[in-house]
Amino acid sequence: MRRFSVHKLPHPHFAPERGICGCCSPKAKTHRPKSSSCQYNSSSTCDCHQRSTGVVGSTEDFDCLTCGACCFQRPGTILVTSNDLVRFRRADRPDLIEQLEPGHFSHMAFKMNEQGSCVHHGSPEAPHACQIYDIRGDTCRDFERGSQQCREFRRDRGISLS
Repeated sequence: MRRFSVHKLPHPHFAPERGICGCCSPKAKTHRPKSSSCQYNSSSTCDCHQRSTGVVGSTEDFDCLTCGACCFQRPGTILVTSNDLVRFRRADRPDLIEQLEPGHFSHMAFKMNEQGSCVHHGSPEAPHACQIYDIRGDTCRDFERGSQQCREFRRDRGISLS
């Protein structure tokens, strides 16, 4: 489930052949996209889509491997779901379960290291890579590159927004 977008793909009013991205379903018959890089129509984006999702322009400008801002959070906020616990057990990774701490909303969360990032953030080869990327938690899987929350985290860490 995508948590940071109001649209399901493909959007029911998606009609690129008519120049309609479909993100304004009440206006779908008359609305025309106004700028570039809509997730529904690669040649265009409408203003309402940008306001509703927080994604402006291309997300290609946001390289996670040069950023890592989403990994720097307050303790207890990078939550782990029951699905994550099952995934960690199936991957025979009890060490991941040992590296959890009580989090918000009665969930468990990834521990933070001394630098204030998730304990799985960074490696000697790539300082912002996730050490458990293939089996990372649902919170991390659902986080959208270039979303409003991504931009806020980047701004908070002093990282360029472009």
